[in-house]
Amino acid sequence: MLVQINGKPLELSNEVSLLAWIEEQKIPPGTAIIEYNGEILPQDRWKATFLKDGDQLEVLKFVGGGR
Repeated sequence: MLVQINGKPLELSNEVSLLAWIEEQKIPPGTAIIEYNGEILPQDRWKATFLKDGDQLEVLKFVGGGR
């Protein structure tokens, strides 16, 4: 199945939950916001949301820094 992640195509070999995909990418869940098909998806729905062919994700990660 083919999904778009931050505007780039990604081929996934099997169905996976959004939470499992986030964990596979080693993104700490508390540091990310996910836009799923144009909607900000609350973190409590990540486990029950399964990626499907044609889905579009925008993954925004918080990064610390500054002075």
